[in-house]
Amino acid sequence: MRDKEHMKWYSALLKRWEVPCDNAEEASWAGIQQKIAAGVPRETRVVRFRPVYRAAAAAAVLLCAGAWWFYAPSASLAATNSGRDALRVDLPDGSMAMLNAGSSVSYTEQDGKRLVTLEGEAYFEVKKGSSFEVSGRQMTVKVLGTTFNVHDRPGAGAVTCFEGKVSVTPPAGQEVVLPGGEGVLLTQDGTWKKTYVDPAQKTWVDGEYYFENAPLEHVLEEIERQFGVTVVYNGKAGRSYTGYFRDNQLEEALSLICAALDMTYITEANQRVLLEEKPVAR
Repeated sequence: MRDKEHMKWYSALLKRWEVPCDNAEEASWAGIQQKIAAGVPRETRVVRFRPVYRAAAAAAVLLCAGAWWFYAPSASLAATNSGRDALRVDLPDGSMAMLNAGSSVSYTEQDGKRLVTLEGEAYFEVKKGSSFEVSGRQMTVKVLGTTFNVHDRPGAGAVTCFEGKVSVTPPAGQEVVLPGGEGVLLTQDGTWKKTYVDPAQKTWVDGEYYFENAPLEHVLEEIERQFGVTVVYNGKAGRSYTGYFRDNQLEEALSLICAALDMTYITEANQRVLLEEKPVAR
């Protein structure tokens, strides 16, 4: 007879892969194997703000599943995604922010405005209402109601508008208004370049990462965040990459980058990847 711990683990496994628990064990295992073969689903964790609990939650700090968040007595919230899976944050105004790995967001309301501070990358679905403003290190994004993505990491910045309209203002530049299907990208020389996207195209929220002439070092940093590996690059400086990768396919991601840039890679112990130029043929 199986012990209680085994049955608890087995039941959790069936629930994780959405396999009926009333099946015979052989049928259940077959169902699990089919789901595994189809690919590991992308995890999404959720942080929800409930105004009814504001007073009780004041000054409380909660730690859970690699993320932390703080509830203040007013309509404010802060959350950090220190894991690798996407973290959905339901903001106090009814808007939603999906945080990428290594990203944090804070929300407050002031003088009738909804103010958000972002470090890293987040996908927003904004509920219509008063002015909604996202501030990062390299840009300020203003919107009334729309769907857009903000990428703001050291040395790399981009804004993509999928629906509605946003305005983007860099610290030392002019305001740029973006309708749905357009974006701006911070280039290697520090200027902003207009980009165009298919609003229906998949994004990192769906587990797919697209790059257009992106510095290779930024691409490799994203690989490290998404796969929990350390990449050691022994190659030419100043290289860039145009392409994509999926966040649950490390070998595929490395193969795509190496094929595009004529490089090779070696997966070493302790989650370490060595990336280098192909030897010159003699």
